[in-house]
Amino acid sequence: MMDKTPKQSAADTDFVLLNLEQEQLAEVRSRRLGRRHLRPYELALMWLLRVYLLFMVGVVIYQVYLAARGGK
Repeated sequence: MMDKTPKQSAADTDFVLLNLEQEQLAEVRSRRLGRRHLRPYELALMWLLRVYLLFMVGVVIYQVYLAARGGK
């Protein structure tokens, strides 16, 4: 069964947002979008970035420690 709803273009969305009244626009902007469901490789990438961040924080802390000690 095919979806009969027409797809909205970015221009249509921009036109609608430009023509909303102030209260309507505020309501649209305050609506929460929710969390996005990530694919497995996207989740793996996020975890790799977290691990990399923790590693780099450790490197920076170690370098600050060495500089404070007066080491090389």
